[in-house]
Amino acid sequence: DVSSVAAMLVVVMLAILASYAMWMLLRICLAFPGCVIEDKSAWAALKRAGTLSKGTRGRLLVLYLLGMILGWMLSMLLSLPVLIIAILMPGANTPQHSDAIARVFLFTLYGAYFAVQALTKPLYAIALVVFYYDQRIRKEGFDIEWMMEQAGMVAAPAAEPEAVPWMPAAPRKTVGEAAVSETPVEEAAVALGSDVSEH
Repeated sequence: DVSSVAAMLVVVMLAILASYAMWMLLRICLAFPGCVIEDKSAWAALKRAGTLSKGTRGRLLVLYLLGMILGWMLSMLLSLPVLIIAILMPGANTPQHSDAIARVFLFTLYGAYFAVQALTKPLYAIALVVFYYDQRIRKEGFDIEWMMEQAGMVAAPAAEPEAVPWMPAAPRKTVGEAAVSETPVEEAAVALGSDVSEH
């Protein structure tokens, strides 16, 4: 049948797209801590995340799976007492009240899921930062580099001078109306110009 073949193709395409999305998520999930901690641009952080995530993508997948299972279990645990109370209410078995009970349970389930996500999503960010530092220590010896910097064996990178756009420019010394620059090259050019104008 053509419809069943088309349905199978759609299912296969959706499975391929879901697998690709999961692979890309595991590949670039360390981009955010890299961008913030190393002060890199978004594109550079994405490329760096692809390098850092090698060798730990299985652990990242387990992290996401455990987070999904934990969120589902907590949301069900929070919504279960409301369902029990709604079922034990007198007159709840009548057809008039069954729709209301289903709506209450659905609303409670979504509310519990939202509360659980609000509480567990920050844990993902903390875990990703831990994975980021773990990968830097494993691949780049970041802990040794940090200890050498603390011991004074490696000079810390010099801080770039901060631009101060609100400060006015330094005034130049003037003789009459002509401005005399403070650099030797420009002083020589001004002196040469004045000699030519005299002749």
